[in-house]
Amino acid sequence: MPQLNFKLLLMLLFVSTLSSCVVSSYDDPCVISGKVTDSVGIGIPEVLISLKSKLYEDSLKTDANGNYVINLSEAGNVELVFSKTGYSSKSSNLVLLGGEKKKYDVTMNTLLEHMYFNPETKEKTVLNTGGIFSIGIYTNMLFELESKESWISCTKYDSFVYIKCDSNETTEERIALIILKPEGKPNDTITIRQLAGPVLRVIDYTGLKSTSFLQTKPFVTFSREITVVSASASNQNLQYELSDDKKTINFSNIKFSAFSPMPIKLTVKDSDGIQLSFELDLKLFINTQSLPSHNGQKYIFTNDDKYIWVYTVNGYSYTLRRFSSTDLKEETPITLTQSANIFYNPYNNSLYVTTYRSFEDRQVSDISIYNAETSAFISKLTIDLNYNTISDMAFSASGYGIMILGNELYYIDSANEHKCGLFSTLSMLYDQHEKSRLIPSHIDMCNNNKTFILYGVDISGATSVYSYNPENRVLRLVFNNGENYDVVTNNFVDVAYCFNENSTKIICMNVVNFKAKILNLPSTGVRNLAVLKADGTDPNILTSNFSLISVDDNSIKNFTHQGDSYYIKSSNDGKLVVLNYKGTIYLYQSEIFTKYYNYIK
Repeated sequence: MPQLNFKLLLMLLFVSTLSSCVVSSYDDPCVISGKVTDSVGIGIPEVLISLKSKLYEDSLKTDANGNYVINLSEAGNVELVFSKTGYSSKSSNLVLLGGEKKKYDVTMNTLLEHMYFNPETKEKTVLNTGGIFSIGIYTNMLFELESKESWISCTKYDSFVYIKCDSNETTEERIALIILKPEGKPNDTITIRQLAGPVLRVIDYTGLKSTSFLQTKPFVTFSREITVVSASASNQNLQYELSDDKKTINFSNIKFSAFSPMPIKLTVKDSDGIQLSFELDLKLFINTQSLPSHNGQKYIFTNDDKYIWVYTVNGYSYTLRRFSSTDLKEETPITLTQSANIFYNPYNNSLYVTTYRSFEDRQVSDISIYNAETSAFISKLTIDLNYNTISDMAFSASGYGIMILGNELYYIDSANEHKCGLFSTLSMLYDQHEKSRLIPSHIDMCNNNKTFILYGVDISGATSVYSYNPENRVLRLVFNNGENYDVVTNNFVDVAYCFNENSTKIICMNVVNFKAKILNLPSTGVRNLAVLKADGTDPNILTSNFSLISVDDNSIKNFTHQGDSYYIKSSNDGKLVVLNYKGTIYLYQSEIFTKYYNYIK
């Protein structure tokens, strides 16, 4: 009996082992079923379900209630992707056993539910000095921005808003709203709060701005009312006066060099009692530019006085340099391949660059034309007239020009395809002592580019000045004198100023009404002069040794500065002066020579 029980026990153990070792087959079919719902549990119909396994790919869609059933022919890894327009896609990787029936429900969110838009801060306070800063925007959305306040500007770069604030010159705190406009979400705002001003700072001083000189003494102007603690230059105290509004300091005992700045030190207190110190360089000139040695003896102002052109030579390098008349900063130059003469045409605002070359058995003049505003090359002409080359040329406002070629004058009409021809054979233009010798050797323009001035010296040393009106084609001899005179004019006047360094007079010849005015000098004459705009009817004359002569009343202001003879020229409106001093160009407002003459040493 015990032996039978033992056999029965072994049989039961064997059966039990068989049942526990049964493994499902990998090839048995599987089923995945479930429901796709939204964030509140409602079934989503027509959700595309893409499935991919080792052996095949397939797809199906959920039914009207969001249910789905996927029958698989075998077990293994299955990748599922649930997608529908307007919803964020969802993907899953499932592992199924043979014969398994897996329940797999999915929740899908709408795209808006997945979007986020969070500014780093909703409010920022900035100093009254202004400045630039950025605010981060944490978002996965596209957005635009807008700010309507004029003192603030905003730009967007990636997920940052860059903000630039002007300084607050008012006495009140001010607020600007930056409106953020995310796509598909309500607008958001950032509030920028700026502290009250104004900031105590220097806003103007002699030599800082080039627009006009508002004061008749050297000055420094602040943004707020101040009291002066100390003012000095070269360790010497400066005498000063405070303006009625207590914002401007005027100095009465300063003496400037025309060619170098004057460092001064100021310590002031603002209306809040805060003490601040400033170090400034007062100067009479706007700016300077260096030139190669022995260069820059010819300046060309464009007709609108926007640019100054200077022809320079450095070894075998020939360059037309263009400077802004606002600050004398250099802009696009023109590089030339050989030595040249430079002329200007106000009709087309162009530079005429003349060079010479041999052609067959004679010399011809090539004219390269450049836009004086942009430096761009326009076209090229060749002048082949009687084997002569161009020595001088000028154009009127209508485009009609006159050229000197050898011992003859020719016209050139830029308004008529640069048609050329013999200008005149009038005997008055030729030397009575040598009939074939042309007297005019220089041509200039005045009277708003309406009147030509032609001048030169005959074989005896006598100077003749002619005027020519291109509208009525009338040539007149307006001045003839036995002395050898230089002649200067300007576009804003209708007068030729005749002078030399040995004569004690300047002869002012009106080339329209032919009346003369004599300016008497106290001693020797002048080597060069420029014509400046003045408050009276007639202009002022600035001589090359810094003397100022009023054409109105012949009054003369002699500056204490007595230096070399400088090459000087004024702009077409007489409001600017350029001067060459030891290889450096200086640009001045002409007002400094009329308002500041007592302060130049």
